[in-house]
Formats: sequence, structure tokens, C-alpha cells
Amino acid sequence: MYEFFDYVFENFTVMLWSSAQTHSVKYMSRAFGSHAEKIVVMWDRHRFGLSEVDFKRKVVTIKDLDKVWKHFGGKYDATNTVLLDDSPAKTVMQPYNAIHPLEFVHHDNSFILSGEAELLNVVDYLKNLQFQSNIANYIKQFPYKSNSKHEKNTTVVEYYKFTKEYSAPNIIDLDIAATLKEIKL
Repeated sequence: MYEFFDYVFENFTVMLWSSAQTHSVKYMSRAFGSHAEKIVVMWDRHRFGLSEVDFKRKVVTIKDLDKVWKHFGGKYDATNTVLLDDSPAKTVMQPYNAIHPLEFVHHDNSFILSGEAELLNVVDYLKNLQFQSNIANYIKQFPYKSNSKHEKNTTVVEYYKFTKEYSAPNIIDLDIAATLKEIKL
């Protein structure tokens, strides 16, 4: 897990966006260890626009990246944003900006045995996304494939830098490490 956090926080701006309540989001941010202080924004259940009744119930919440993009003044958009969430139902507004790793059940033996491998697989995929000029198009053409054991992602990406004006895309990763950090080349 530490290799995943090290990579994500070194290469991206991190945002945590969860459907949990405020106290739970603060508690879950502790899972990031020393990286928690690098989380630029933490959003909780209040950011979903739920009615008062739904806020107190367990309902499906949808993460609309338009809210994130507006919050950051248009610095991010579909070309430079990726959302990590284990639930495809939560990412229906921008399905090609989402990666869906396996759900992590922390006290389950399968998580203990394969959780690290899944995170390393996500890192491999993010390394490919880092140099894409359009994240949504790339994810649409080459969707993330989860591995129960760590195997290198077989997608080959060739990257050529033709001009000095090129600036690498920013990637936003929400939920697992819910990120929004500018890539450092």
C-alpha cells in the first residue's frame, strides 16, 4: 500500500471525495499516514446535493466531476482527470474518467492477499495515463482491467515529446487516493 501512496502523492495532487459523513472521512484520511497532510481537498457526504432525508440514509451517491472541475476553476477537465472508485454506479456521469479497482474489504483475507497487488496494478495503469493528452479517450479505448495477482499492464504506450511547450496532463484520482496533483516530470 505504501508504494501506491508514495507514487500517487509524488505524481498527483490528491483529493479525497467520499460519500461518508464528515467524521468518517476525517478518520479514513488517517489511512494515508504521513501523506494525509498532502490531501488538498476533502469532500464528504455534504458535496452530493442530497436531500435531508437521503443524507441520513444509505443511498447511491454519484460523483459528478463537473463539481470538482468548477471547484478548481476549470484547471481540470475530462482530458486530465481520473476518478478511482470501486463502484461504477458512482461514476456514471463521466464513465471514461473512472478506474474501478477491486473493492477493498480490510478485514477480509482476499484483501490481505491481493490488495497490494491490486494497488500496484493501478499504479501501472496510472503510469500509462500520465502521458496521455486525453485521459477520457484513453480510458475509453483501454479500460482498466483489475488483476487478482500483480501482473504488469500489457498496454504499451509510446510517448514522444516534440515541443518545449508540452505540459503533461494533470490527473485527478478520487476516493482511494482521490487525487488532484500536478504531475512532476
